[in-house]
Amino acid sequence: APDQSKGQCTDREEIPVWKEKDGLHREDPDPEGTYGDEPCKEESFRDDHQGNHRIKAWSYDLQCIKERIAFMSQNLEKLTAYEILEKRQIKDLNSEGYLLKHKRTGAHITLLLNDDENKVFYIGFRTPPKDSTGVAHILEHSVLCGSKNFPVKDPFIELAKGSLNTFLNAMTYPDKTVYPVASCNDTDFKNLVHVYLDAVFYPNIYKEEKIFRQEGWHYELENKEDDLKINGVVYNEMKGAFSSPDDVAEREIMNSLYPDITYGLESGGDPEDIPDLTYEEFLSFHQRYYHPSNSYIYLYGNLDAEEYLSLIHISEPTRLRCIS
Repeated sequence: APDQSKGQCTDREEIPVWKEKDGLHREDPDPEGTYGDEPCKEESFRDDHQGNHRIKAWSYDLQCIKERIAFMSQNLEKLTAYEILEKRQIKDLNSEGYLLKHKRTGAHITLLLNDDENKVFYIGFRTPPKDSTGVAHILEHSVLCGSKNFPVKDPFIELAKGSLNTFLNAMTYPDKTVYPVASCNDTDFKNLVHVYLDAVFYPNIYKEEKIFRQEGWHYELENKEDDLKINGVVYNEMKGAFSSPDDVAEREIMNSLYPDITYGLESGGDPEDIPDLTYEEFLSFHQRYYHPSNSYIYLYGNLDAEEYLSLIHISEPTRLRCIS
């Protein structure tokens, strides 16, 4: 039976995690039954074909993981900062599903608790543009250029180079912007979640206008006799997108089908319209849409939901103005 004080399986007689199986010798490195930070692991040793050495492999006892999920589910119902809107067993994904609402800010959180070691997090915001200046796209780039607790030039690149992520990206859609990350390493995953939450809620864009100029657009003049030209990361990216015949055709179809709503605009930015975006409009867009009341957060995998919900609760900004 699970030890309810820790949410871990510690009764070896009732749940025999360690076994002799298929003639392979297994040694128990934890005879007392206390698994520390990694509960319910089974360590196995297998000789290679030449018999020179033994290969160590890890596997999880599924029954123990199920009991751990059940324990976490009990704790979720005790969290005072969140309201449980819906609880459902999702058999297709072998998951215990929850839809939560953060009481103070109105943020919505979806939890899928299961035995998948590839843990996933994303935070998304509804970001409908009112023109084709690409403000949502430029903001997506800009918030990942340093934040309050991570004031480096480009934390996204540092994470891509140095973390153990299995997925790391950010995407702008016609009506939303999402920031997904995934990792099998729990410590690495916590760091990724922390960096992304800090980036979207506390970016350095208010301190450094040059981030907007770098990622959006700016005038450039290399020599005084040259013509003045426009440059910028998103500006150049969209010039490339607008040079693709397929993309141009798809864009014209969307504009024709939805001429008067969001889907008739270019959320990524039209190179002809991008220079019309001002720094003040850029900041105003972040203030309006990058707020917990306008966010949707997703957590998936074999993780401590209570711990990550506490991290989200702490990370959310103190401003309580809701989206109108």
